Amino acid sequence: MIGRFAQARSGYELGRRLASPSQNVSFYAFCLLGLASVAERSADRVAAARYLAEVMALKSSFQSEDNPVLMRRAVIQGKLDLADGKLDEARRLFDSVLDRHGKNTVTISAALGKAEVELVQSDAAAAVATARTALGLAQSLQGTSEYSNNTGLSWLVLGRALEAHGEQAQAHEAFQAAVNNLSNTVDEDHPELLQARKLLASN
Repeated sequence: MIGRFAQARSGYELGRRLASPSQNVSFYAFCLLGLASVAERSADRVAAARYLAEVMALKSSFQSEDNPVLMRRAVIQGKLDLADGKLDEARRLFDSVLDRHGKNTVTISAALGKAEVELVQSDAAAAVATARTALGLAQSLQGTSEYSNNTGLSWLVLGRALEAHGEQAQAHEAFQAAVNNLSNTVDEDHPELLQARKLLASN
């Protein structure tokens, strides 16, 4: 989450080696999901898809479609579909999480993914509304903490949506809020922090 992808990959690999599906299937699956997420963030979609396929092979171990493992898998698959231009598939997966999964970080990721789909589809008004949903969820989970990574990510997507909608002043405020939150919660070379700073400087 804070941008240390190499360290995250090593940690998830260690977890996968130490565990097995027969010992703790949820832990093993979450390690696979972590590896898939790191691969997706690193633009290695082939590796990400392979890890997600391994998770699907364990699906029979989870009794409900609402299981957190399957919900997180849906978000990562949605991001892969978005990157591949499969917008309908991506939206369906993000909506499946938003419809089922309550108030948590996975739902925030699904809302931000859906807003990204709407931006690609040039539906800026819908993207603004969806990004505001993500921001509301992030702020509700933030509680009394001064800064939040998820709040920063939500402000960033909201700023992009507002900019696409022609609301420059509000977009600038959103980018500033994104920078304030992310600069206090992630590493200096985190991709979204770099993007937020670039957009703030140019807006």
